[in-house]
Amino acid sequence: MELFMSWEIVQGDCLEVMKSYPANHFSCVVTDPPYGISFMGKGWDYCVPGVEYWKECLRVVKPGGYILAMGGTRTVHRLTCAIEDSGFQIRDCLMWIYGSGFPKSHNHFGLEGYGTAIKPAYEPIIMAMKPCDGTFKQNIQKWGQAGINIDECRIEGKWERSTTHRDDIRGGSFIKDSY
Repeated sequence: MELFMSWEIVQGDCLEVMKSYPANHFSCVVTDPPYGISFMGKGWDYCVPGVEYWKECLRVVKPGGYILAMGGTRTVHRLTCAIEDSGFQIRDCLMWIYGSGFPKSHNHFGLEGYGTAIKPAYEPIIMAMKPCDGTFKQNIQKWGQAGINIDECRIEGKWERSTTHRDDIRGGSFIKDSY
């Protein structure tokens, strides 16, 4: 089977643009929808997209195709339920870990350093799949996709445990990269 990738940037309201595509058109949807936290008081981030939005994603994705949807730590439960309620099967939750950003609140109550939330350090990424058309094998024969080629995603390297537990307690890592 020959694999190829093409892409196109389309500008517009996502829900309306998706409606212009035929059913079972895309292999995957990768999206960073509003997190529903009213970020910096912005109206567009008032709520997580509901089931209607995810049903349209489901319609345009081929059977066995995936969706990767970024979410906020405080509202990922709403995101996950809406995706599942639309008909996708939740397969996993990935994490984008980062060290940048700023505390959500600090210096409240007139006390230096006090706040009501900590600085986020990761964004959950919901990984969901449109149900297959038959078995995985039948689906890949008909639609050209199903499952994940995990072996192609592996990062090679040699890992070993540190030699003493005491070193680990003092700040060394339990699993060290040895190459």
